[in-house]
Amino acid sequence: MCFDLPVLWSALHGAMVEVESDCKTLIQLCVSEGVPPWEICAVMNDIWCMASSGTVTFKWCLRIQNSAAHWVASACLRNALPVDWVSQPPVALVGCL
Repeated sequence: MCFDLPVLWSALHGAMVEVESDCKTLIQLCVSEGVPPWEICAVMNDIWCMASSGTVTFKWCLRIQNSAAHWVASACLRNALPVDWVSQPPVALVGCL
């Protein structure tokens, strides 16, 4: 994962946040009160804690609609995301838009 959820949440200061994913199982876990797999229990608890503020919504989208986010996440995991990617998006990211 590219970020620490509690640190990210405190940086947002309770702003309205929409979390989108093409992983239907993940979105279903985020909006349910079911017991998640033990491997992700701690992360899910962080997500549920943030969601309890009422300023976070979760949305499932088709994979084709999520290609830019997938590119950013993949680049981040490879430590290949430029520092200025928001102001000067790489050509590969622009191609996803």
